[in-house]
Amino acid sequence: TSKYDNAKIVLKNKGIVCAKEIVDISPVNIFEKTFPIRFESETDLKVEVYNAEGKLLVDYTPVKKDIPKIPEPAQVPKDPKDIMSNEELYLTGLHIEQYRHATYDPDQYYLEGLKRDEGDIRINNAYGSLIFRRGLYKESERYFRKAIERLKLRNANPYNSEPYYNLGLSLLFQGRDDEAYDAFYKATWSNEQQEMSFYYLAAIASRKGKYSDALDFVEKSLIKNSHNIKARGLKAALLRKLGRQEEALAYIDENLALDCFDYLSCYEKILNIKDNANRLKTDLVKLMRNYSENFIQTARDYANFGMYEEAIDVLKLCSEDKPMLKYYEGYYYDKIGIHEKAIEALKEAEKCSPIYCFPNKLEDIIVLDYAIEMNPKDAKAPYYLGNLFYDKKQY
Repeated sequence: TSKYDNAKIVLKNKGIVCAKEIVDISPVNIFEKTFPIRFESETDLKVEVYNAEGKLLVDYTPVKKDIPKIPEPAQVPKDPKDIMSNEELYLTGLHIEQYRHATYDPDQYYLEGLKRDEGDIRINNAYGSLIFRRGLYKESERYFRKAIERLKLRNANPYNSEPYYNLGLSLLFQGRDDEAYDAFYKATWSNEQQEMSFYYLAAIASRKGKYSDALDFVEKSLIKNSHNIKARGLKAALLRKLGRQEEALAYIDENLALDCFDYLSCYEKILNIKDNANRLKTDLVKLMRNYSENFIQTARDYANFGMYEEAIDVLKLCSEDKPMLKYYEGYYYDKIGIHEKAIEALKEAEKCSPIYCFPNKLEDIIVLDYAIEMNPKDAKAPYYLGNLFYDKKQY
C-alpha cells in the first residue's frame, strides 16, 4: 500500500529464475507483463517482489486447483446439566461469548458452574465480566470479589490478577474511585494487567489533580505498550497541566506520527499552541468529519482524566443535532458544579431529533441515568436507555 521505487520483481519456475524486472510500483502504478515461459504446472511458478534494499515484500505461488475438504460442522453445545466438569462449562460459556452464538447464551453455563462451585475463579471472573459489559456494575462486583477470595486462599499475591483489574473497572463505573485505585494497584502485580491498570491509576490520580503522580503512572503503562494511544493522549494532557509546554508539543507530534486520527492529541495541540486556534479547530472538525461519536469519544477520554472543561469544549465543536452531545455536555457541566448550564444542556438534548440516536456504551448508561434524574419530564432519555438495556439483554 506504498510507493516503491526500483522494486525488483522476480519470476521463478521450480526455483530457477526465468525473468527479472526493476520497476517503480505503487497502488496506482501497477506492473503487468506477460513472459513466454513453459511450465508443467502453474504451482511450479512463483513471483517475488523485493524493495530496492532487497527486502522481500510479498511472494505468490498459485494453489493447486481441486475441491477442498469441507470443514466439519460446528458441534451443538451440550445442555449445562449434561456437562461433567466446571472447566468444560467455563470453556463452553467462553466459546458462546466469543462467537456471539445466535441461539445460546453463556449465562446458563456459567451459572451451572457456580451452582456446583460458587468459588470457581475463572467462572466468577468470566460471569462478572459478562454482566459488567451489560451495564450491571454493582452486580458484577460480587463475582470479582468471590474470585479474589479463592485466589487469595493460599497466596496474598495471586499469580493472575485479572479479577482485581475487573473489580477496579466495576468500582470505577460505580464512582468509587478510592476503592478502584486500590484494586487497580493490586492488579499491577501480574504482568498481563500492568498496562491498563497503570493507565487507570494515572486517570484516577489526574481526577484528583495529582498530575505528577499521574504522569509517573502513565509512564509505567507506556513501558508495557508504548503505542497505547489513550495513555499517550493522557501523558500529553498531563504535560500541559504541569506547564511543560515544549515537551507536550514534541510528544503530541510523536503521537500524531503514530496515529494522525488521535483526536485528543490534535486537540491538545490546539490547547498548547493557541495561535491560529480557530483555523486549527476548523481543521480538526473536518478531520473528525463533524461526526458526533468522534467528539463524544474524545470527550469521554478527557472526562476519564477529570478534565471536564476540555471535554465540554470538545463537545461544543460538533455542530450535529445529536441528543447525546447535549446529554454529555450537561453531565460534565454538573461535574464542575455549573448546574444552570447543566440543566440548560439537558433541555436542549430533549429537543434534539431522536433519529439515528443509538446509545450503546457503558458510559452512556451513567449519563442517561443522570439525565433522567435531573429532568424527569424528558421522555426521550428513558427511551434511549431502554433501547440500550435491550441491546445489553437487560429485559
